[in-house]
Amino acid sequence: MATAWVSAPIASPYFRTTAPAGLTVAEIVDRLDLPPRLRPFLAVAVGDRLVPRPAWHLTRPKPGVQMTALPVPQGGQGGNAKTVRTAALLALVAASAATGQWAATAAGGGLLGAAAGGAAAAATGMGGTLACNRCVP
Repeated sequence: MATAWVSAPIASPYFRTTAPAGLTVAEIVDRLDLPPRLRPFLAVAVGDRLVPRPAWHLTRPKPGVQMTALPVPQGGQGGNAKTVRTAALLALVAASAATGQWAATAAGGGLLGAAAGGAAAAATGMGGTLACNRCVP
């Protein structure tokens, strides 16, 4: 049976290993060389089906079936702060677009207007992001 472990969800290397037939998902996970801090966040799929953690000790993958194990990203602290931050960043996107359009129109359109609009939108986005990071950590 092939077992793949992805170390991070985005563009990460992975490794493949094989496990003897007849082992449970829990036994296979125990054989993987994983940092202990990742184990609570691990998700496992056998074939194309996600295996719930309570069923790991009961599920025995069939020989030749691929098992994939990867850590699932977890949220941080302060749920309300994240909501406020997300709303502020979404408002910032709209403000950046509006500022860019206003600057392009004020510059008279054309190539100069496009450059002015892009610069204004970028400045608004960067400045607003810095302010948002400072105010809503």
